[in-house]
Amino acid sequence: MTSDDQSNLGAILLCGGRSSRMGRPKHMLPFGGRTVLEIVAETIGKVAERIVVVAASGQELPTLDTSCEIIRDEEEFQGPLAGLLLGMRHFDSATDRVFLSGCDVPLIRLEFLNGVIGELEDFEMAIPEAGGFLHPLSAVYRMSIRDKVEELYSHGERRPRRLVERCDVKTIAEERLREFDPQLDSLKSMNSPDEYHQLLSEAGLLNDSQDNG
Repeated sequence: MTSDDQSNLGAILLCGGRSSRMGRPKHMLPFGGRTVLEIVAETIGKVAERIVVVAASGQELPTLDTSCEIIRDEEEFQGPLAGLLLGMRHFDSATDRVFLSGCDVPLIRLEFLNGVIGELEDFEMAIPEAGGFLHPLSAVYRMSIRDKVEELYSHGERRPRRLVERCDVKTIAEERLREFDPQLDSLKSMNSPDEYHQLLSEAGLLNDSQDNG
């Protein structure tokens, strides 16, 4: 798969979390003159024809490209499964796959996106596995599983792992992922100030008047 194969691929970006460990909204943090969310949306926009950004009610957002549609979750802090469902509800039959991402992966790479999406093949879901963990916020899902997501959510389930258990899943091993992204930069999220500054350092931006807090 290449970045030209966008016609039926959408993306869902989740940014409605509490950011409790960071102490402030992760998606609004500066990263090289732009916010983290702007960078993530721009990169994913190279493979997805349309992006749905799921935000909390009243949550501040940067100005995003017109390919991004912002939807507000009135029932806050319900977790990624709820965000996936809310996003899926805003795509029509022209979209048959969606890439789900968090808002806090500023080092995400186009090669990684194309690699993960290409692994979907005839499966219902393709999900990276690295460091002994599955990464549902860096995975691609077929829209055909929406009924399964709806059912799980309606029964009070909020864990993506339960969805994985109910789907025909392609698990992408770490060795394979490193063929797309040798340092697995695309999976490096930031939940604390230390992790934020670590990613700034890796991007060569730590001393670029970014943030000293």
